[in-house]
Amino acid sequence: MGVYRGELFCGTLPAANVFSMQAGLAVSYDRALEVGWRHVAAVRAKGTIALHVDGRLVASRADDDPALPLDLGAGPTLWLGSGPQAGLDGELAGVRLYDRALEADEVAGLAVKPIS
Repeated sequence: MGVYRGELFCGTLPAANVFSMQAGLAVSYDRALEVGWRHVAAVRAKGTIALHVDGRLVASRADDDPALPLDLGAGPTLWLGSGPQAGLDGELAGVRLYDRALEADEVAGLAVKPIS
């Protein structure tokens, strides 16, 4: 099994079939992050979900159902730092949720290292 671009892949033997699945809207950056403080932002807008690391767009994918509202007030639990194959090996210093999609320059402006 493996995760690539937000989808879980698995194979069967001896037929060598490969299957993939995605549960919910997901996008992934399939590289290890450098050690240290990192700013990570996900933005859902205009039919895509985009992932930014340190103010730079690193991955995006089409939103399967852009008309579907993203309602965090009811329904499934929002998990941060957790995934189907791995979890966050570190700490969350802060979380912000906005009632609108941020533009790329706004995300970049937020990606300033905090004063220690």
